[in-house]
Amino acid sequence: MAEASSKRVLVIAHYFPPLAMGGVQRIAKFCKYLPDYGWEPLVIASAPENYFAFDTSMDRELRWVRVFRAGSPVPVGAGTGESFNTWRRRLKAFAGWFLVPDARVLWSPSALLLGLKVLTRFKVDCILATAPPYSSLLVARLLAARTGLPLAVDLRDAWVDDPFAYYPTPLHRALAVKLEKYVTSGSAKVISINQRIIDGLRRRHDLGAARYAVVNQGFDPEDFEQVVERSEKFTICYAGSLLRNRRPDDLFRAVSELIEEKEVERMSLEVDIVGFSPPVFKMLAEDLGISDVVQFRGYLPHSESVRHLMRADLLWLYVAESEGETVLTGKLPEYIGSGKMVAASVPGRGAAASLVRDTGAGEVVQPGDVDGLKSVLLSAYSRWVSGEKLGGASREVRKYDRRCLAGVLAGILTEISGSDRPSRPR
Repeated sequence: MAEASSKRVLVIAHYFPPLAMGGVQRIAKFCKYLPDYGWEPLVIASAPENYFAFDTSMDRELRWVRVFRAGSPVPVGAGTGESFNTWRRRLKAFAGWFLVPDARVLWSPSALLLGLKVLTRFKVDCILATAPPYSSLLVARLLAARTGLPLAVDLRDAWVDDPFAYYPTPLHRALAVKLEKYVTSGSAKVISINQRIIDGLRRRHDLGAARYAVVNQGFDPEDFEQVVERSEKFTICYAGSLLRNRRPDDLFRAVSELIEEKEVERMSLEVDIVGFSPPVFKMLAEDLGISDVVQFRGYLPHSESVRHLMRADLLWLYVAESEGETVLTGKLPEYIGSGKMVAASVPGRGAAASLVRDTGAGEVVQPGDVDGLKSVLLSAYSRWVSGEKLGGASREVRKYDRRCLAGVLAGILTEISGSDRPSRPR
């Protein structure tokens, strides 16, 4: 719980528990640990009815955090399979033409008004906004301009450089660049999850190195304190939703071929897919003859997702070549925190590959390299059969501890607000 002497930061986070999915964990864990460094977060977030996935497993961790909910007219897609993907594509195409910078701009007016009310009620030292959606950054920028409060923005993904950004015309892209400049030029600190995203921002808006900072993605050690019964089978786990270009083809084909070639015993193998998965991938498993091996767990609360990481022997990661080199999925630091070996089918020169190599977490193969993945899987399986423990990350792990990362963020907030240095965590 925040102490009475805490400084306050107004956090603009469209996605915040009980809303779920990958974009929630980073800011939620920051809010969990910032009070240990003398900072009390006040959060402006979207109302739950504006989303489709929910997770209440973090309620206890965030019970001291005050959250203010702003409604939105953005429609919520129905379902989580092909119907959801179709809705998502249509909304993105519509937003690309008419809603700038994204569909959540329709949330911005209510969030802006609510933010002004909160700032009238509470004494706040600075503002922090996280994106995507990038509309959250615009809300924060307008609040900072109105109040004169220092602003820090946190980009979990690239903005203009996002390989999945849809710009119907050159004018739309030029507008995105202008909005990005408006936000960055008005921020006391621009934060992102890796240097590649920062480098892209600086090429367009070189505000000086001191205005930019990297705060890594991370894992919360407390999530891994639970006791989990291990499976008797060699278990490969993929945690994360299979959306856009995230496909399990490489893994399914590698497993199918290893079984067919009798390199791996079918009865001793299990593949866990934890997260939303369209029906087409269940059909793929059936077509490859491994439907009895692959378990589709569906979307699970974060605590349950972590349990599956802990019971597995090997964790598989996938980032498509089309996603570029800046993508660093938030699941990878959690893979590292689990202490399990990682088989990463990711671009070899990208941020995810660098993290796997830097921490010694496992092996990297190119997306689409099924033979390379088979080799990694077979080696791990053979070691498991012989009773050898498969080790995971062994270097630089502390850099990804969310408790330490919250301290880094607290230092940034202290710097931009001109306050005293943050206290040591309790």
